[in-house]
Amino acid sequence: LTAVAGVMLQEALLVIDANGNVVARAGTIDVPDEVINHLQHPDEKDRTTTQASNRSYSEAWIPINVQDRLVGHVVGISFDSEQQVVERLTSATKLIGHVLTDQINKEDELNSLSTELLDRYEELTLLYDLSQELGVLFDIQMICDIALERAMEVVKAEKAYVALMDDDGEHLTVVAARNI
Repeated sequence: LTAVAGVMLQEALLVIDANGNVVARAGTIDVPDEVINHLQHPDEKDRTTTQASNRSYSEAWIPINVQDRLVGHVVGISFDSEQQVVERLTSATKLIGHVLTDQINKEDELNSLSTELLDRYEELTLLYDLSQELGVLFDIQMICDIALERAMEVVKAEKAYVALMDDDGEHLTVVAARNI
């Protein structure tokens, strides 16, 4: 944020969370508290020129969304009303907004993938442990009891049963059950 704000514009960029708190700021100008307070409690977010301390300033608001949920905004502020400055401010604000949105979405996706990977690891561990335990057993009742216990632990089930198809393939017979 600082690198873009310092190089691209001689103004200020702020990142505001969904609660209106400033979580990051960069730029070459000090933003008066009156402006910060106004940004935290805006009447409307699509204005371009506002008054503060008898000085007008331009704002550019870009939303930051994660999975279609608004998590904050990038706000660009300039006390210079020259059209080129305002356009540069808007471009820099859009750039930072898009980069932040992209990075946050990538991080969210990475967290989801990590959770899924951990779930798959637990499943594989269960299968490996079961193969170790069951590989030496020949009693179907015992095999089903152990498999049921381990599966209930992994999925945190309170009730479960194992049913096997009979030899003619028409009926199921419960061979192991817990809390049913």
